Amino acid sequence: MGLPESLKLLEQYSVVILPALVVAEQAGIPLPAVPALLTVGALAASGRVSIPLVLGAIALVALTVDLGWYELGRRRGVGVLARLWRVSVASRSSPTRAGDGPRTSSPAMGSEACSSRSSFRG
Repeated sequence: MGLPESLKLLEQYSVVILPALVVAEQAGIPLPAVPALLTVGALAASGRVSIPLVLGAIALVALTVDLGWYELGRRRGVGVLARLWRVSVASRSSPTRAGDGPRTSSPAMGSEACSSRSSFRG
């Protein structure tokens, strides 16, 4: 497929191709979305692609995928973080001890800080 055929394909299906690239990148698949975005921008500058339509499709897909990632993190986040912590600690060859897992809050925000702050009068 040559350059003219690629441009014609991107011109016709930019509303499908660019959101698909956005979803793939948000899923962690390294696809070249930036060259496609630049090409669609050049096609839009020449009046061959509708920018509002493409931006609307990309925004709709990106917000939907972001909401999905948010819900996944909200429901399964602690387990995923604990698993990632174990994998990262196991892959590290550091002589220091990593501890039992990630901290859920800083020590300054613990109960000691609250009790000493409540006794402070100033």
